[in-house]
Amino acid sequence: MTRRNVARRRRCLSALLAVLAGAFLGADARADLYVYEFARITSNSMDVDGNPVDGAGWFSLQVSSVEGEPGKARFRFLNDAPTSGLGSESAITALYFYDGALVNNTNALVSDSGDTVTFSESKVDPPDLPGFTGTSTRVFSADAANPSTKGGAGYGVHTGEWVEVLFDLADDSTFSDVIDSMNLTGSTTKVSGTLQIGIHVQALPGFKDDDPDQDWGWAEASDSLIVVPVPAAALLGMLGLGAAGLRLRKYT
Repeated sequence: MTRRNVARRRRCLSALLAVLAGAFLGADARADLYVYEFARITSNSMDVDGNPVDGAGWFSLQVSSVEGEPGKARFRFLNDAPTSGLGSESAITALYFYDGALVNNTNALVSDSGDTVTFSESKVDPPDLPGFTGTSTRVFSADAANPSTKGGAGYGVHTGEWVEVLFDLADDSTFSDVIDSMNLTGSTTKVSGTLQIGIHVQALPGFKDDDPDQDWGWAEASDSLIVVPVPAAALLGMLGLGAAGLRLRKYT
């Protein structure tokens, strides 16, 4: 490799790291879309052999600002589970927001991807995210309508579908404040003073448990998942490792 090529590669690498650093750590007003992954906090799902199935990677959350409306923040929940086999019947059936002091839950607007997804604030079951322990306060939740269809998960968010909640921000709050609040901790338990977001997922893979009288259908388990952002200090370390394993993405 020639010296010129080496220099070119170094410049490209430096430029890439700069872009990554700005994308993940900056507060640039142009960057208005963040994509978060979930972590499982319960462990009910299993395959036919009784082995655990962690379906957290099938779901994601997009958090975005609204062009021309700086006092709003949009939270879109997506299901990218397989279209066949394990996980194909899974659906997001409830949404939970905790300690969201920066969002005005009295004006929340819920919308979805079509006729097969229907969520409402009027009745949420269970009322608190199962397995999510601690002392922070639930400030908003929404639940899917539940006729016995598609694996028993009703009008939840199935593969290829989404549901979103549009919030007005509290007085003097900005979209950057919302993101900062979400990124304060990577805890899987409740932490007061941070915005933490979870989902309840039903119709996950589930078969026989230890009780021989219980013979689950192949899509009858449920689990709780929580957004677990990578803290800024960890992001710096990951950038030094080529950004391997990043679970927070930001787009400009």
